[in-house]
Amino acid sequence: LSRIVQEMLQSSAPAPFLMNISVDGDTLAFDTNDFKVAAGAQVVLVFDNVSTINQHNWVLVKPGTKDDVAARGTGAGPANSWILAGDQDVIAHTSLLDPGTSGEVQFTAPPAGTYQFVCTFPGHNLTMFGDFVVTPSSATQGKTTELTTTPLAFATPVPTPTPALRPAPTPKP
Repeated sequence: LSRIVQEMLQSSAPAPFLMNISVDGDTLAFDTNDFKVAAGAQVVLVFDNVSTINQHNWVLVKPGTKDDVAARGTGAGPANSWILAGDQDVIAHTSLLDPGTSGEVQFTAPPAGTYQFVCTFPGHNLTMFGDFVVTPSSATQGKTTELTTTPLAFATPVPTPTPALRPAPTPKP
């Protein structure tokens, strides 16, 4: 497990949601087109760039801003992972990942609503994006160990629950 996940598991805070995302080989597409999580949940997103040729990032943005964020990122350049520093529309993001590498980001899920995630590498935002659905925390009470992701597909996808990490049991004295 990554250092961030290990630290979260060792704390007394509620268990984080672990989200995994990758790319569809060397095509300019994520392998998942949506996520669903409760507002206020602690999230650890692990992004595995399995492409053999393309750099990618994962950027969570406010609703309706993915293309504007990507345009501002183009101006920011590769030294800034194609993300404008301090962009008010960016909620969370990974660094720019070289082909065959992984990265992760930890954040608190924003208030209920439908947000977007996108790759801001120039031109990738046209096909590499999806929805990040945040439900009211009371709507998912009692279901904090479920996270729904939908694999990218041409047919109607069936959500696949992914269990969240649980804190390690405390040893008995």
